Amino acid sequence: MKKTPEACVRHPERLTYRRCYTCKKPVCFECQVVRSHHIFCSDKCWLQYKWVLFRNRLRNLLRRAPLRQANWQNITLIILTLAVVGMGIIIGRLASRVKELTPQAAKASTGEVAPVPVSAQASEEVKITKPVQGAMVHRNIITITGEADDNIILALLAGEQVKAVTLPHNGHFSFTNVRVRRGRNSFVVRALKPNGESIDLEKIEFSYSAPALSYLMRPLHRGSLAEKKIALTFDGGSSNNITNEILAILRAAKVKCTMFLTGKFIERYPETVRQIVQDGHEVGNHTYSHPHLTTYAQNCRHDTRPGVTRELIQQELRRTAELFEKVTGKKMAPLWRAPYGECNAEICAWAAEIGYRQIDWTWGRDINENMDTLDWVANTENPTYYSAEEIKAKILAFANKQPHGANGAIILMHLASQRHSDYPHRKLPEIISGLRNKGYQLVKVSELSGPSQ
Repeated sequence: MKKTPEACVRHPERLTYRRCYTCKKPVCFECQVVRSHHIFCSDKCWLQYKWVLFRNRLRNLLRRAPLRQANWQNITLIILTLAVVGMGIIIGRLASRVKELTPQAAKASTGEVAPVPVSAQASEEVKITKPVQGAMVHRNIITITGEADDNIILALLAGEQVKAVTLPHNGHFSFTNVRVRRGRNSFVVRALKPNGESIDLEKIEFSYSAPALSYLMRPLHRGSLAEKKIALTFDGGSSNNITNEILAILRAAKVKCTMFLTGKFIERYPETVRQIVQDGHEVGNHTYSHPHLTTYAQNCRHDTRPGVTRELIQQELRRTAELFEKVTGKKMAPLWRAPYGECNAEICAWAAEIGYRQIDWTWGRDINENMDTLDWVANTENPTYYSAEEIKAKILAFANKQPHGANGAIILMHLASQRHSDYPHRKLPEIISGLRNKGYQLVKVSELSGPSQ
């Protein structure tokens, strides 16, 4: 019997399969506190679990040891241990309170007024480029980027708390791994000049809202029909035999796209992966081992394949994300593409629980509206084989269709090929120029706006 998702105790708009190990309340992926190999809704529930564990162990120990004279030594040792632990907790709390008593707090308590910055006005010396003022972000750890002179030290402050410090390089700066809280966030960029002058140069305000589980559970196969944007995507799994050539073509055309990589691809070709990131492409998750997830190959139905579980899906995605961060120092985009396109609502929900949204490719009423280029088919006798010229013609013809053309389309190609000639990727310059001539903008998947149509 399949589990039914429940509303998170703190976010009723989100559905989840997970419950707190102690109080059994449903908790979404953002509310989960992972401790001692279990999921809890709070540290309070975790401490309650640890106390019950300790109490039961103590009870069992006393049951096994009759209260004879010799056993009083054991009991005394237990009491002393508890006393030491209690003193440690008290000392820790006192230390944290002392840490909070910064000079700033001391000044406030004595009535002294903190010095007013030399300039509280925004200056042209600093311009924050990302996130946009007043924007909504959907990740709780972000990077704030901008432009500034090289001869200053920049600090990012929330209130009077310093969150990050950086030095501009070639007129650009970035604050990485900035943790934000739910709702409205306000940060100030403060500069320290060579003469010791401290100036508040720029203020940025934006909001953070974690994407709802119901949103992440909906696969995206097309963006907004109202915008002439197309996302060119590539899957990388078994080989990189044409990847460098593809990257060179995209670099020359100044196109940034989205690439879905398997963990094994990342392990085999770390230099290629670093080049993909260096070129500015968006990288999504294609699982670690590229397994079949549904029974489609057996019965043309997308039933969850035997042996495919929540744990398997989440482990495949997490392992790949960890490898990517280890190789590049960057976080993967919260996007994934199921191997062979095999997915269903249950599998999408399992991926959504850890923050991933399934990205399909665009399809329509017939094969001419299916943007899976089938560039991986190498056998010319196969009825699904398309020549490079036919693939180019199909994409450009779709762009001319009425009433919406290829607006919001997601095109699927691959970073490897088993063909020995007639390579589809060599038509990319003509495809890119043809789409641009028709007024289309080539973007990353994350830059497609609007719901899946």
